[in-house]
Amino acid sequence: MRVPNLKTLTAEPAKAPTLREAAEKWRAERTDVAEGTAVLHRVALARVLPTLGARRIDEMTVADVKALVAELARQGKKRETIRKSVKYLAAVLDDQGIDPNPARDKSIRFPRQGKSWAEIGRFVGQRKLSVTADVYTHVMIEAREVDYADLIPV
Repeated sequence: MRVPNLKTLTAEPAKAPTLREAAEKWRAERTDVAEGTAVLHRVALARVLPTLGARRIDEMTVADVKALVAELARQGKKRETIRKSVKYLAAVLDDQGIDPNPARDKSIRFPRQGKSWAEIGRFVGQRKLSVTADVYTHVMIEAREVDYADLIPV
């Protein structure tokens, strides 16, 4: 006759890892990426971990991710920098099987970047410009695409 191990019945279930632990594990397992990509992962997650690193991954919420986005924006991080940080946070949570993944929630918004048409127009004068969006990162000047940052003095 088989007797059950009563210690396993009374033992607490294993706790989910913290985001810091999960991120370290995810990065260590990513042997399929080039060194430059591994550095990108490390740097992007290094922006996330001071804010969310101590949180258990099964307790993470959309509100936590939104707070992270707000904190990174407050620190002056650019839209794409924040987006990459959230992207790799989502990858770590996907790897751990977190579903739904709070970092992939459609309600997460990133800060707007770029210059308005009026701001660009003041610096480029009367040249022919092509308008393509509400917020601009590039403009067409005389059939050549130019990054607005090259046009506007700092």
